[in-house]
Amino acid sequence: MIRTKAYNLNQQQLIPTDIKKLLPENDLSLFIAEVTSHLDLSKITKKYHKTFGRLAYNPIMMINIQFYSYCIGIFSSRKIEKRTYTDIAYIYLSGGEHPDHVSISRFREENLEELSKIFVQILIMCKKAGLIKMGKIAIDGTKNKANASKRKTKDYDAIKKEYEKFDKKVKELMKEAEKIDEIEDKKYGKNKRGDELPKKLKKKQNRLKELARIKKEMEKEAKKIAEEKAKEIEKREAEEKKTGKKKRGRKPKPKSELPDNRFRHNFTDPDSRLMKDNGINAIIQGYNCQTVVDLDSQVIIAADVTQEANDKHQAVPMIQKLREYFCVENLIELEGIKLTLDAGYFTEEEIKKLIKMGFDVYITPEGYNSKSKIPQMKGRIPKNMSFIFTFRTQINKIDFFNHL
Repeated sequence: MIRTKAYNLNQQQLIPTDIKKLLPENDLSLFIAEVTSHLDLSKITKKYHKTFGRLAYNPIMMINIQFYSYCIGIFSSRKIEKRTYTDIAYIYLSGGEHPDHVSISRFREENLEELSKIFVQILIMCKKAGLIKMGKIAIDGTKNKANASKRKTKDYDAIKKEYEKFDKKVKELMKEAEKIDEIEDKKYGKNKRGDELPKKLKKKQNRLKELARIKKEMEKEAKKIAEEKAKEIEKREAEEKKTGKKKRGRKPKPKSELPDNRFRHNFTDPDSRLMKDNGINAIIQGYNCQTVVDLDSQVIIAADVTQEANDKHQAVPMIQKLREYFCVENLIELEGIKLTLDAGYFTEEEIKKLIKMGFDVYITPEGYNSKSKIPQMKGRIPKNMSFIFTFRTQINKIDFFNHL
């Protein structure tokens, strides 16, 4: 006979009436419930003041289970529904209710704007509680895979070819339908409705419309880029003519008004883009997610999702979002805040903007690595020294990273 603790699947137990007692004192679900109890949720709750129809799930409960899910990395509505039956934390936060995945998904869609504003309320609470110091902050990006296959992404040339193929096929089917109508009119008389089309033809016509719309959007975007580039060239030439000197840097080249193969479209998730994920060293169909983090508390203080494949022009928009979150109540002053970024954000234009805002910027210059030799400056700084070279000579500022 083995000597172990008793194990009986039919053993009945007394469950405490307060389900919180089954959770650890520092459990995340308890913290979520505590935080939401101090938030202003009136913009969401006022939608549920109707006096007729079927009773809706309590919006505070829906917020609790969704916030908790996102904190632990669960985003699927079906998985959230399942956990309300099997997970103690979910059973506590849902109050024993079991909202189906459709209700969970619909609640998120109907209250997306209000839910994003709740994030700001939480940040302000953290700031007032002293959790966010705002002495040192960092910006970084991460690639998130979309729920879409790369095989569903096609460039302009492929879409154009497919459009031409479907256009030809639709015309052939239209002729075929006309012939069938003529035969049937002779056989049965002209009493057939004019809107009756074969299923095959309807399907191909819908696809043709979709391709035509996408093709037109790509052409419109290419034309817009070409016009902006032409204005940039015109402005540069006017400045050079006025000063009589050629501007430094690479001269911009004119763009064609016709799309090239950089213009791509994914038929499953049109908003997603092909981009390289350096973490796994692979090309993914997804998004570039940006976060601003308070380095002392490790609290995310601003976040956004972008379609841009790289980070070069993301720093300033993220700071603007940070201002949008906090400066409403004048909770922060940007002057003197130490801002750290990696080399992916390095452009002369962006860095100048950040410095002008008042940040003390710490960034690895573009092209710098641990093997790079740092030029030693002697005497006065040359007047014609480039902004990027100046940053290279002050690379010792990067030692700041070692003290975070």
